[in-house]
Amino acid sequence: MEDFLLEIEHCCKEGKYYAALFCSLAIPDICGAAESKDGVANGIKYAKWFDKYVAVREYSNYFSGEQCYRLRCGALHQGLTTHPKLGYERIIFVIKKRGVHLNILNDALNIDLVTFCSDIVTGAKMWLQIEAENPDVLKNLPNHLCFYYKGLGGYIEGAGLLT
Repeated sequence: MEDFLLEIEHCCKEGKYYAALFCSLAIPDICGAAESKDGVANGIKYAKWFDKYVAVREYSNYFSGEQCYRLRCGALHQGLTTHPKLGYERIIFVIKKRGVHLNILNDALNIDLVTFCSDIVTGAKMWLQIEAENPDVLKNLPNHLCFYYKGLGGYIEGAGLLT
């Protein structure tokens, strides 16, 4: 999980904004699934995680976990920043214009993309600390995608693997 979070931060620094956004939108799914008994993601778990670890700070008056889940559905499945149940006509992500974050512009919500990604990464780091001893997390998280820098014994050795 830590590698994944570092890659999001790296993408933001290197201007890989699609990758940063898409990966950030996946974090509440991954964490919500990992802390559940069945290890399976769903919209309710996603929204609950986002509300607890991200929205609770500055987003609560503008953007809820349910809305973020709707954005995630539109963005990851259709490449859209719209969704019929989003509550806004669209989300407009601002890039490289400091101070333009969480404003309602006509029927759209603007969010600073790098701040949004950073806030989700910060939430995930908090979550990792808080849930470090959670039996469900200890059971489920090791099954998530992981990068093996020198290979994986019994399969391929001497090459980086993502599995």
